[in-house]
Amino acid sequence: MPSQRFVHLGLCFNTADGVVSLPAKRKEDVTRQVLELEDANEASPRQLARLIGTLQAAAEALPLGRL
Repeated sequence: MPSQRFVHLGLCFNTADGVVSLPAKRKEDVTRQVLELEDANEASPRQLARLIGTLQAAAEALPLGRL
């Protein structure tokens, strides 16, 4: 029987349940980046671009992620 759960391009796919989610490591990375910028007094354009790119990539797996 083919695998019904797999990780591809940084997202966890569960074809049996029709669910796409973020792996735990990606969730931790997103949380860490947000907390680092929240604690900093200022952020460079590169830091902001990195966070925005990470959030855009994760938005596909998050309910209402594109809002």
